Amino acid sequence: MTFPRLSITLWLSLALLVLLGICGVVTTKYVVLKIRVAFADGQVTVLEEVKRQAEEATNSAALSELLEYAVKYFPSGSKQVSGSHLDRIVETARSNAIATIIARLRAVTGKDYGNDPAIWLEQYPPPRP
Repeated sequence: MTFPRLSITLWLSLALLVLLGICGVVTTKYVVLKIRVAFADGQVTVLEEVKRQAEEATNSAALSELLEYAVKYFPSGSKQVSGSHLDRIVETARSNAIATIIARLRAVTGKDYGNDPAIWLEQYPPPRP
């Protein structure tokens, strides 16, 4: 059994469909990446603002509130794929903010409970409304 020869028009149509499919996939991946980068930028901006506020805070209540916020603010895997480059960037910003807040808590309280934010939050629970 032999198959009929395909015309040049049909070959070009098939090639065009394949190219359009590839363009669709690439465009979709690009848009998703742009969204993830925008999310990461927003997360880092918020964590930097928390860090800045901690540097100016003078009481343990405000600092514990900031610490809880930094720990719970969109944890790894919520807006970024866990372990991705963008997730590592956001988690570095989170770690820096937490370290700054804990350093301020040490300075304000004169106490040292280590670097674990959970222990600090146990000792200085954030005020609840």
